[in-house]
Amino acid sequence: MCHSREHHMSVPHCHRLGCRVYFLCVSLALAGLCSAADNELDRFPIVHGEPLCVPIRLNEQKGRFILYSLFNVTVVDEAYRDHLGPVVPTPALTANRLLGIELPVHRGPHISIGTNIPGIETPNEVVACMSMTPWQERFGVPVDGLIAFDRLAALVVRVHVDEGYVAFLKTPKESVAKKASIVKEWFLPHVSIHVSDDGFRDAIISLGDCYSVLLDQDDFRRLLRRNKIVLRDSADGRETPNIKRTRSGILDVIEVGPYKIQNVKVYEGAVTAIGLGFVRRFELDFDFPNRIVHFCPSQSYQEPERWDCSGIAIERKNNKTLVCTVIPSSVPGQSGVRIGDELTHVNDSRASELSLAKIRDLLSTSGSDVKLVFERNGVRQDIVIKLVRPDDPFPTDKNLPKILPIPD
Repeated sequence: MCHSREHHMSVPHCHRLGCRVYFLCVSLALAGLCSAADNELDRFPIVHGEPLCVPIRLNEQKGRFILYSLFNVTVVDEAYRDHLGPVVPTPALTANRLLGIELPVHRGPHISIGTNIPGIETPNEVVACMSMTPWQERFGVPVDGLIAFDRLAALVVRVHVDEGYVAFLKTPKESVAKKASIVKEWFLPHVSIHVSDDGFRDAIISLGDCYSVLLDQDDFRRLLRRNKIVLRDSADGRETPNIKRTRSGILDVIEVGPYKIQNVKVYEGAVTAIGLGFVRRFELDFDFPNRIVHFCPSQSYQEPERWDCSGIAIERKNNKTLVCTVIPSSVPGQSGVRIGDELTHVNDSRASELSLAKIRDLLSTSGSDVKLVFERNGVRQDIVIKLVRPDDPFPTDKNLPKILPIPD
């Protein structure tokens, strides 16, 4: 749904700030979100460039699940199929209603997070089942399932990408920020964002994806025609699990409440969503019992977007780091690197000994030279790339305030 800025200026204060939210209230907190140790049930690290993963127990088996807010039903890998109950004959419950993926749902097993958090059960206690191989290959880490937000309805979840942790709390931090009313729908957290000068959009907060901003096709094409988006090839804009991203570019500005982000990396997709690349700019508290999410700017609030500077995208299959995208105009593309080639070395390190997140970080470090070694059918090819981040196409407002959280 699109709303003009003039319309929002005539409604209550929180709407003027663009804080209207479906399913959750949004509280845009100007104060820092303190973390009291005695309020934490458990805490887990966040690795830059990887999705938010937490250790779980499914019945008595250990696993590693992504906190995945694009799904309205928790999904388990096919390896857990024997732990599932009978199929529930309820067509309204689908694994991903918004993206058109319909899966049968089963009576679910007992699932718990970590060691200090009680079982996360819902009144329906249902799960879907599908292969997690695409997630494992994309991120290069073990993934046994996707924890949807339907399983977190009784918890408070703090996400602080900048500080590198996700925490589960007993109660949210008290905030002086005002709250907006909400409409609960499908357990999908939405926040209202103002896109360029084109009005407000309801964007899903997607914690299981590392992109910055996804715009639906109609919005992307219209903003491109109006020169509000400048196309820019990005190797990491390939198709990822359940989200088809066709084109990428730079959008002039996005506003979330009083917070303005300029020169934003955007992808063309099936829905509008903000991912971890955008969320890293904030500290968030998801207060699910009260259906509120608090936003507070982090130290990364005004940092420029990170871009792959190499022209390739990679994935990991059978402990091999394989090229899955090549930009033809890039150095690897001009040197004959193809999809399916194995990346064996990055500088002096074996690629198999580095995480995909680490390799992607190295390939995004502008101003450095990187040596890449590829192999195809036993033939080795060495390439040296000077990594250069392209300049932002839109001028930056030098008077934009540097908003930082108040220390705990």
